Amino acid sequence: MTGCMQDKNDYPPETRKAFERIDSIMSVHDRIIADKEQRLSQLRMLRKDFDDRELVGLYTRLFDSYFSYDFDSAAHYARLKYDAALKVGDSHAMAQAKVNIAKTELYLGNEIVAMDTLKSLAQTDTARYTDIKKGYYDAIANHQFAKGNRADKEFEWLIHNSNPNSVGIIYNTATYLRSLGRHREALDLITANRERLTNNSHGKAMVDFVTAQIHLALGDTVLATQLLANSSIHDLTSPVRDYTSLYQLATILFGNGDVDRAYRYLTFATKDHYAANVNNNLRTLNDMMPAIISAHDKRNQERTRLQTDTTIGIAILAATLLVVLWMLYKQLQRASQANREKTQLYENLVIASRRLEALNRTLTQSNNTKDAYILQYLNLCSYYINSLESYRNNLRAIARNKGVQQMLDHLNSSTLHDRELKEFYHNFDATFLKLFPDFVDRFNELIEPDKRLVMPSSDTLSTEMRVFALMRLGITESERIAIFLRRSTSTIYNYRVKMRNAAIGDRDEFEEKVMKIGL
Repeated sequence: MTGCMQDKNDYPPETRKAFERIDSIMSVHDRIIADKEQRLSQLRMLRKDFDDRELVGLYTRLFDSYFSYDFDSAAHYARLKYDAALKVGDSHAMAQAKVNIAKTELYLGNEIVAMDTLKSLAQTDTARYTDIKKGYYDAIANHQFAKGNRADKEFEWLIHNSNPNSVGIIYNTATYLRSLGRHREALDLITANRERLTNNSHGKAMVDFVTAQIHLALGDTVLATQLLANSSIHDLTSPVRDYTSLYQLATILFGNGDVDRAYRYLTFATKDHYAANVNNNLRTLNDMMPAIISAHDKRNQERTRLQTDTTIGIAILAATLLVVLWMLYKQLQRASQANREKTQLYENLVIASRRLEALNRTLTQSNNTKDAYILQYLNLCSYYINSLESYRNNLRAIARNKGVQQMLDHLNSSTLHDRELKEFYHNFDATFLKLFPDFVDRFNELIEPDKRLVMPSSDTLSTEMRVFALMRLGITESERIAIFLRRSTSTIYNYRVKMRNAAIGDRDEFEEKVMKIGL
């Protein structure tokens, strides 16, 4: 599957998402590098506390940390490892150091030095230590493959003498198959072992890069682009500075006509390749840069020219539009005065109409409220006249049948008072909620959620809510409210302060808002 993708929307969603991730990492790359440098600094500081034998292991760690990040430093610590191993007489570590030196020199572009270093490995070293011979053949085989040469002898030895369960044998077998043109077999091998090869960020970068190379060989540029983008993400976050994936990705993007992104990625890769001193890749980058820079400059020139042409066209259109607008303005100016007068008259009528509607609503509400008050007042008067008559008859019967003392006991009892007060509050609640059915909900909207009041039932108000119900009816003095509710003035004051403190918004405006509920 191949194709030319010039617009960013032509890429599959996964690829566009990977590009966005690369751009995001590049924006914070300085911080990632600073964190890496801090870890390396802490590792280097351990040298002062180690003896020569411990230094051999420390220099191995430093070499691994700097490899693919700063090859000059990696070569430096490989040589220090050799010197420390020489001091303690560790011939195996000395041979390992030589293999490490050779690998870094190959990346630095010093092929002659690298080959001389590999040849300096004594026959006894490669015969005595299998891992040294493996490193020897691994360096030569992969270097020859990178140059486009065959290295059948070395690859076959590596395949037959490596641990069959090792990660290295998978990569070397896949590379050997690729050198023979057997790309499908190489792809099947990598795919079957992908889970084993991707146990860390570097492993994921390697697998995606190798798989991308195979797909490029098979002609699948679209999938290769996705894989190279994924590999670049892992390289950037590791971090390493040998961005082979990133500059190869830039090459494909340039071929697809995505010049801006190719220029951005290649410029970024070039900066870190110089920092890592990867001379082999720098040559490739230097070959690519002129063409991409030229295309990028040409694209900018085209944009500038297009912008200039657009600006001129807009200026001409603007001038024409100004003339037309001036003519329209002169025509409209004559009609504008009449329109303004007409509009003003209409606005005045609208304002008057709205005021009239508001007045009608207020009058209607006031009349309804007055009717309800009068009806309730008449009912209460009738109720209490009947209650007084019943109470008088009851006292007369008690005095006649049970004597004066029983009548006094009855007068001193609070049962009737409590019953009548309860009935009075019930009538007040029912009447108020009929006049203002949504008062409780509207009141609670003014209060913080965890401080909102809960009523005993749907037709009964709590004592606290009666305080504010009376205020809504115009009784705002705490003394009058206290008399009405049979509570102390301080209790009523505390209720009011408590609700003001729980109010949402300006507390000083809380009671004013309560007074407006139902308007």
